[in-house]
Parts: sequence; C-alpha cells; structure tokens
Amino acid sequence: IKMYQYEDTDYIGVGSHAETCFMVPFSHRYIAALDITYSLLATLYDVNSASLIAFNVFDNAQQCINSFSGFLARLKKPNLEARLIGMQNGQDYKELSQILDFITKKKIALVEADLFGNETRHIAIDSKQGMSFNVLVNNVNYKPGELVNKLTMDQFIRSIKQDSSKK
Repeated sequence: IKMYQYEDTDYIGVGSHAETCFMVPFSHRYIAALDITYSLLATLYDVNSASLIAFNVFDNAQQCINSFSGFLARLKKPNLEARLIGMQNGQDYKELSQILDFITKKKIALVEADLFGNETRHIAIDSKQGMSFNVLVNNVNYKPGELVNKLTMDQFIRSIKQDSSKK
C-alpha cells in the first residue's frame, strides 16, 4: 500500500489521537504515528463501520480510555478489534495495564500486540482494512540495526516537553 505523506494520512504525535472512518467521504484513510519508542499506539477498529480511533499514549492512559469510551458510545452494534504497538524493553507497563484492562472489560478482541523490543517503529493503521503497516519514512528500506532506539527515557521525556512548549 502506498501512503502519501500529506494526502490521505492523519499523523498523531505523542499524547494525541485521531479518528477516521473509511465510509465517510473526504476522511483520511490512514492514521499514522512515527518514531514510536517509549509511547504506545493503541487503536480500536470497528469492522462493521470501518471506523478507527488511534491514540499515541504516554502518561495519559486515562485520556485514551475516555476517548475510547466516547468512540464506543457512538457505534451501533460494533465488531471491534484492538491493536497495541510500541514501548521498549524494561519499561514500566502501568499505562499498558490500564488500557488492557479496559479492552478486557469491554470484551474487545486484541488482534495485534507488538509490544516492547528495542527498535523505533513507524506505523500506519488503515481504516479500510483495520490493519497496521510499517511506514518506510522517506520511502527508504531500513538496514539491519538502523531502527534500534538510541534514545533514553530521559531524552524522550525532554523531547516531549520541548514539543509541548512549542505549541
């Protein structure tokens, strides 16, 4: 699948979310999150309506759960799939546990869990199929080891604070 940078994709940064529906004219087909390291990309996809919500979670699990609850309330007879992608080896998983508890309580099928590891991920979720895809940034294939995360948790937190102060 070819994804164009500004045409059909809604990009979400750490702490933000987006919703889209393939059936709605002029809506974005993809929701993408680039440079996923210590954050968690949590998504819900309704197969029946081709509706998608994606949240790039870091220190805001309750905000994600609230958004997911609002999304669920708007659906009629949903057939839901959840995906959880991200985080690094040795990282505290309290936020993941909160979101997983919500998914379990709502009896939502967890169809993909790509958790922990030591690499940076670039992911797009397709609202037509609900599937996740690896994004090749700048349309370049990666060499072995090129995506290994060299960022410490402290550096990651500082970069988030810098990004939020620019807004």
